[in-house]
Formats: sequence, structure tokens, C-alpha cells
Amino acid sequence: ASGNIGSVAIATQLYVPFSAVLAVTFLKEKMLRINMLAIFLAMSGVLVIGFDPIVLTHLNSLFWIVGASFALAIATIVMKQCPGLGVFRLQAWIALVAAPSLLLLSLMFEADHWQIITQSSLYDLWSPAYSAVGASIAGHGAVYYLLGRHPVSTVTPLLLLAPVFATIFGVLIFGDSLSMKLVIGGIMTLIGALVVSISGKLSRQK
Repeated sequence: ASGNIGSVAIATQLYVPFSAVLAVTFLKEKMLRINMLAIFLAMSGVLVIGFDPIVLTHLNSLFWIVGASFALAIATIVMKQCPGLGVFRLQAWIALVAAPSLLLLSLMFEADHWQIITQSSLYDLWSPAYSAVGASIAGHGAVYYLLGRHPVSTVTPLLLLAPVFATIFGVLIFGDSLSMKLVIGGIMTLIGALVVSISGKLSRQK
């Protein structure tokens, strides 16, 4: 356990600077100085929102999250080099490669699979259904589509909005408290993502 779900969500956003650095290094993308500052601002906002110090007592979890973020950044660079593959074809290949390994890991570390399946209600199926359709096909599909048409340093900072929206929905739906930290961090992240988006459009118009 990481000690705090918010800390996990925040740490995964390291994917954004990892992707930007890898894009500059391997894809020879040019990053404007204002983009660098905007990414730094957005990342700082994410940290302000909820990086709980308790994560420091669970460094093993933090290292796993950082490693996963770096692996996702590498995958982003690979996807950027396959613009003609198509969103759904790419999703199919990812599912084909991931399914056997995930099944093996499930068999190794989990138990009572059939019992869980037979005792699950229709409500329990909403989570995997959203993961498959909403997150993977719609969400990731949109990211793959944008990566095929725009620089990595333009697309990935927009993903920093995810923890901001997650926190806002937590306040509106689950009654989480709205703190000044949330307000300040959210504004910082929104401004940073907006600057990256606008600067990317201006650079393409030149």
C-alpha cells in the first residue's frame, strides 16, 4: 500500500515530464522555454493538490509508481512513432499482449476467481466495464489519436488535468472537503496545461 490514494495519483503524473524529456531526447522534438515553465507550473500544482508526506514512509510503493510512470512514458514515445497504426488496431495489440501476462499475474497472486465472478452483482461490473470502454477505448484512444498528430510535449501536459478533475468530482460527488490547497493547486495546473496547449497551437501556425 502507498498509504494514500491521492499520493499514487499524484506520483503517476511523473509520466508527463518523463515523456517530455524522452521526446526531446529520442524524437528530437523541440520544446519551447515557455512549455518547460508551463509543465513545471502544472507539475507544481499537482504536487500542491495532494502529495501527502505519508508516501515517504512507503518508498517501495513510490518506486513502483515511478517505474510504471517511466514505462508509460516509453510506451508513449513508441506510440508516437506508429501514427499509421490506428487507434483501435493499437488497442487490440495492447490487449493481445497484456491479457496473457495479466492473467498469469492474477493466477499467481489472486485466488477464488470463480467464486468472485459468480457472486458479483451487476453493480460490480460497472468498474471493469468503465475501465474497458471509458478509460481504455475512449480515454486512451483519444490520447493515441492526439499523439499521432501533435508533439508529445503538447499532448501529455494536458493529462495533468486528471488529478484536478478527480479531486473536483470527489468534492461534488463524495463530499470531500474543498481546501485552499486544492484551489491553488488546481489553478496552477489549469494555467500550466492551458499555456502548453496555446503555445503548441501558436508554434504550429508559424
